[in-house]
Amino acid sequence: GFCRYVTDTEDKGYRADLHNFEVGASYDVADDAYISVYGSAMFKTDPRSSSFSATGISDINGHPVASYTERNSMKMDDGEYQASVKFEKAYGGQRPGLLNVGYEFYTRPYSSTSGKVYDIVEKADGADLGFLGMGNSVLKLTREYMTNTLAGEWERLLTRHIHVSASGKFRMRHESYDNRLHDEPLSGAAPVREYSKTSLDEQFGMLTSKFGYFTQVWEVRGGAVLQAWHHGIRSTGSGRTGRSRFVVNPFASAAVLTRRRLLIEMLYSQTCRIPDITALDPYADRTSAGEISYGNPSLRPERSHSLRLEFGKKTGRLYTGGNINCGYAGDLILSYQFADGGIVQDYHITLALAMGADFVMLGRY
Repeated sequence: GFCRYVTDTEDKGYRADLHNFEVGASYDVADDAYISVYGSAMFKTDPRSSSFSATGISDINGHPVASYTERNSMKMDDGEYQASVKFEKAYGGQRPGLLNVGYEFYTRPYSSTSGKVYDIVEKADGADLGFLGMGNSVLKLTREYMTNTLAGEWERLLTRHIHVSASGKFRMRHESYDNRLHDEPLSGAAPVREYSKTSLDEQFGMLTSKFGYFTQVWEVRGGAVLQAWHHGIRSTGSGRTGRSRFVVNPFASAAVLTRRRLLIEMLYSQTCRIPDITALDPYADRTSAGEISYGNPSLRPERSHSLRLEFGKKTGRLYTGGNINCGYAGDLILSYQFADGGIVQDYHITLALAMGADFVMLGRY
């Protein structure tokens, strides 16, 4: 059998000239309000990479069996483009505040062509190189990524003690991946032609409202974050699947400063982790060599609840304090992996419950 391989490689690496253009302007529509615009374009001139290798194979006795060369090349078209417009207004006087509204567009189109060419320089009579799996191939990849985002924020001090704010965001995201492979094995087997296309679409909305009440002794805060989104995915030969969700994440806190200058604060919050579109994809992903990844369309949002008690007191130059935390999480999203026949199997699973608590004391002088 073959026992020795000697390979000499020349790798020219990745080469490209990066160009970046930016432009921005602003206009004061009033003493306390302005409009600004911004745009940028970043692209690369003739991005490419290449490598060349020569391999010699000898048998167990050191006699030459075969030698071959391998040439790899890649050419790409890669750029980023962004544009935004924003309006902002400040409120003064006894009820200060802020208002801003903006829109942003972002896109990053990408395409590449990769080629691999083998050349058998010499081969001994009867030598079988089929196990090497050599083949001349061309892989064409086209990718699109685009987002449209509308966001706004408003906050105002209504009275000496009451502060309110609200913010919102709506985003539309589109991604698509187009792969075309043509492979001609040197063994003489039939050429391989593969085509796959996957498109991902997301609509996401978020609204945050906050309320605060302040005095010299008390401080009370509260609010909620509302999130709504829809994920859709379409794969070649597998149809279309989608998922819509709506969640509300409340939060609240209360603090009091006692006559003995002891500060006590209680905080509660709920957070929600949204499973991304790749985790929800029910079709097998084999884009990584030696690994198969499976999505899970049954995944639910991961919810975490946190309760925290803090206390502290300063006496002269000495500060003492501590906190107690406890948490609860449901529908945890985890990745479970195991090996089967040398292939890593990766599944997205849900763990029903996780809890924890801790206690901390500290002092500072």
